Amino acid sequence: MLLKEIHHRVKNNLQIISSLLNLQSGYIKDEQTLEILHQCENRVASMALIHEQLYQSTDLARIDFSNYIQNLAANLFSSYAFHADAITLKVNVDNVFSRR
Repeated sequence: MLLKEIHHRVKNNLQIISSLLNLQSGYIKDEQTLEILHQCENRVASMALIHEQLYQSTDLARIDFSNYIQNLAANLFSSYAFHADAITLKVNVDNVFSRR
């Protein structure tokens, strides 16, 4: 029960950070500053992804690295709004379980 509560709080905190960065970007006109905020949002999303994968794992000390890399690459690919016809995402990672 405690683990579920911790997961819920961490997930909420990461979502709040992401939302604050997104809201702040609406007030920024400088392109370089907007890019920095966008990169911060991607970092928070990466942390949320690894946290979610750890939570869903049957062994909290290990994650499926292949699945994590595929999800991370797809998330970054979509967050930078690449045109699907211009670039094809191909991930070639062995099914490895990594310790935290």
